[in-house]
Amino acid sequence: MNEQGERQRWDGRWNIPCLDTPYRQYVLGMIDEIFARYPVDELFLDIFGIQFVAYEGSGRNPFCFCKYTEEAWNREHPGDPYRAGFSTREGWVRRYRWHQQRSMVDMLDEIIGTARKDRPNALIALNAGPEVFPDAVQQRVSFLYAEPLLSPTGIALGTILLRGWNRSDFQAGIWNWYPYVDQNPGSLARVRTVALLLQNARTFFIGETPFVSGLDDGQGYSESWFRTAKGAWDDARNVDCLLEGVEPVLSSAVFYCQSTQSELEAQKRPTDFRHSVLGALELLTYTGQPVESLPEFRLTPDLPSRFDTLVLPEVEVLSDRHVEVIRGWVEKGGTLIASGKCGFLDARRRARPNFALADVFGVDCVSEVREYAYNAEGKLREKFISTYPESAGHPLAPPLGKDPVGLPGTFLLLKNREAQEVMCYLLSYMVQDLKHYKWYNWSSPPPGPETAGPGVTYHEFGKGQALYLGVPLFRALNDWPEYISSFQYRGPYWIHDWVPGLVRRLTPNPLLELRTEPSSEYIHGTFWGTGASVLSSCRFSIQS
Repeated sequence: MNEQGERQRWDGRWNIPCLDTPYRQYVLGMIDEIFARYPVDELFLDIFGIQFVAYEGSGRNPFCFCKYTEEAWNREHPGDPYRAGFSTREGWVRRYRWHQQRSMVDMLDEIIGTARKDRPNALIALNAGPEVFPDAVQQRVSFLYAEPLLSPTGIALGTILLRGWNRSDFQAGIWNWYPYVDQNPGSLARVRTVALLLQNARTFFIGETPFVSGLDDGQGYSESWFRTAKGAWDDARNVDCLLEGVEPVLSSAVFYCQSTQSELEAQKRPTDFRHSVLGALELLTYTGQPVESLPEFRLTPDLPSRFDTLVLPEVEVLSDRHVEVIRGWVEKGGTLIASGKCGFLDARRRARPNFALADVFGVDCVSEVREYAYNAEGKLREKFISTYPESAGHPLAPPLGKDPVGLPGTFLLLKNREAQEVMCYLLSYMVQDLKHYKWYNWSSPPPGPETAGPGVTYHEFGKGQALYLGVPLFRALNDWPEYISSFQYRGPYWIHDWVPGLVRRLTPNPLLELRTEPSSEYIHGTFWGTGASVLSSCRFSIQS
């Protein structure tokens, strides 16, 4: 139930059941009946933690306000009324973590205990990955299934996310639709299967074909689905055996910061984190260099040496330990790309007066400029262009001439220490204030004549280098205004065109690189090698 006592629905179809109600025992009873009576090998749970799936994906309120939930909270937390506590950040976070523990971790323990009571070796699998599930959930299951999380150009970002987490036997799905809608060519399913295998994902086949007798040739619509799935499975066995003993070759890493994820959850901005990480992964894949997702717990002193490039996509929380690891890695020759309010908070969420890596960036933060991005009531304007960077004539700037480009969100006013200016800010022509009748058509105001100093900088630090962007560039890939993205289908062209080439210029001699002639974003590569092999720098070129 929402706060008004109305049923919450998912995708316009399903009511979301509350696991504080008797429905919890109903589910456990069904699982007990199935595993006690039948030789079931695996339990796959779809829409597990659906409240949090909805919150992380769309920002939808994850809390239930039914009488069962209120009673359960009030019973466990006397003197801290359930509804009243949402008024403070601390109270909101306590309730969020309580819901996560109760409806995900504890519920999963009950499910596993019930299923394995009669089938001790039963596999338990969930649908989603680290962008939804806390670590305690991920470590309890046999494997995770990641829906592909496709980018506009077809990259299965979900498999890259899970690969970086080193989860055992993680899988990605091949959907095979009903044959009475499409003929489901087996070759297409096999190509998708092999592509996911080469990203180091096991393959999970899913079908939506009903068993309806008497409507076709008497064998049921499912027959053709199983024929296609069997062909894909045969291909999977033939390819999977070739990957035995090999490891992915690493080059670029996108830092997956769970601390920033938790902080943005508490700020009620969960989609910001997801958009930043997925945007960075997508852009880095277009470079043609091997890309990996690097979760926070894997950022140790010895690991960064395996990467040429590290990207911190709007990472607001950085511990002192990680700051020292990153600083030392850059000093020894690493290439760092960072954006937004990088390291503004330490591990305890205490504010820092400046960037934690200001010496590495070569710039200081003066302030965050909010007036162009927020309305008079203090609310962020969604999908609204408020920042206008333009080239400062630097070789690393986008090939735009002096034409400015737009971005949504706030920007950071920077004071240059010793960095080179790559792009500078043009201020918006006006600050919109609808309350006082200051507005500019349907779209955003254009850039005006005033400037606001450097917006993108380049700095050599030790043997390494750092590119800093004072704007949420990676998040912008998904936060682009709809009246523009409806025509451009994938967000701003200038970001897609600039960032991959920028990374290639910063790291001109990567361990491996895939390039196509003519250039294409629709060809992606995953590179493999044995632990004993030593690879020299090489490029693969595809002529078409």
